[in-house]
Amino acid sequence: MKIKLNKAHSIDHLIDEETLNLTGITSKDIKRRVNQRLNAKPQEKRLYMKYRLTKFAIVTTAILTLGVGSVFATSNIDLLKELLRGDTNILQKEVRNPNTSIQNDEYKVTLEQVLAAPHDAIIVFSVEGLTKEATNALETNSMFLFESTITLKTTPGSETKNNGYGQSSFGDKNTFNKKYFALEVDAIDNPKQEPMRLYLDKVKSPELFITVPMDSNIQTLDFQMNQEAEANGKKYTIEHMGINSISMVIDSRGWNSIEDALMPEIFFKMSDGTIKTKNQLVNNYKSSSSILTADQDGLYRFYFRFKEIMDLNDIQSVIIDNMEYTLNKKVEPKPVVIDEKLHRFESRIIEFERTEKDGPLMSVDDICKGLGAEYSWDNQNAKLVLTYRGTTLELTAGSSTAIVNGQEIPLKERDYEGVNMQNGELSIPPYLIEDYFDVDYTLKYSTSMWIISP
Repeated sequence: MKIKLNKAHSIDHLIDEETLNLTGITSKDIKRRVNQRLNAKPQEKRLYMKYRLTKFAIVTTAILTLGVGSVFATSNIDLLKELLRGDTNILQKEVRNPNTSIQNDEYKVTLEQVLAAPHDAIIVFSVEGLTKEATNALETNSMFLFESTITLKTTPGSETKNNGYGQSSFGDKNTFNKKYFALEVDAIDNPKQEPMRLYLDKVKSPELFITVPMDSNIQTLDFQMNQEAEANGKKYTIEHMGINSISMVIDSRGWNSIEDALMPEIFFKMSDGTIKTKNQLVNNYKSSSSILTADQDGLYRFYFRFKEIMDLNDIQSVIIDNMEYTLNKKVEPKPVVIDEKLHRFESRIIEFERTEKDGPLMSVDDICKGLGAEYSWDNQNAKLVLTYRGTTLELTAGSSTAIVNGQEIPLKERDYEGVNMQNGELSIPPYLIEDYFDVDYTLKYSTSMWIISP
């Protein structure tokens, strides 16, 4: 089965070697790009797991429940500051400290903190080695628990669906025999806020699990819609939007059955009247998508994680394609016109002499015209200066560094130069516009063109 790059930003979707090589992109390049973005914070090590376009099975096996209370205690982990950015005061009261544990002769697992919202959750837990061998296992490979040894499941009979989770470790909080970890669960469909269960597979006992509370008081605004949309000349329906200070979900029906469909364009009208694109507010590498119902034209959920904790008072409305939904006032949705420079556009693929190894490049002229960005080229010094959204990026051919707003920055272990002049055409690797200008891109196979989303 061919996996399309425009369906989701997950490592599972980006490793079809045969398909990728049609345009010179290799799975190695894609994995490197994903891993570099995921490891942006030095204190975190991340693995991408289970982000797949599948309907996740509901666990129905009867399991004995260990009575787990909801005792509030003090943890030495500040979940919000460790895993979220922005004004943490908005969510501070919503963090729970259950301090509940399970253990066997080798390990003790403690649920330290939980921040749950209707669409996602962050779960912090610790693992303590109770024997010398267990402590050594924790010390020598702090990520060993994430090699399919930690499992988060729904409770028996639950209607909850869970798309998957990313994982993080807290290196500066660990001791010689105790390690702290986090699960960042996304795209949950849990309207009844039912609890979930955390298992340590190494305990090897189905009776040992921790019940994770998933009820939430985080303000979430829901909109039931019947908005008609179109992708590749075919119709589908946008049926629901939910938004809170952590994330946003959009549910569509019929989108998944459309070949090479691009997700709807999303914009945010801020309280000061400015328009921001999805890429300016959303962390694409903590976003995903999943099928909620299995029928061909079933419900398909897009999950978007904000880069920073949002105050919903700062967002006046959300615009999906051309329809505007006002958040904090009862106003009927209405069509709006967005500046063409904020809409996605196509850009040519530039073949490079090392394309087979490094992947195709982007035309500087094409992307600057599409974005409304400014650039200049100093032929004598082989230097490109590109300015967009208040950021100035300087690249010199053959250099392993870039200058961003006057500060010299290494090009992150790249195998090729940041800017190239070939047959009179200026080109750059696509990751540069993503890293420095909050611009996303994908590949449209039917036209062999880049799709650039400002």
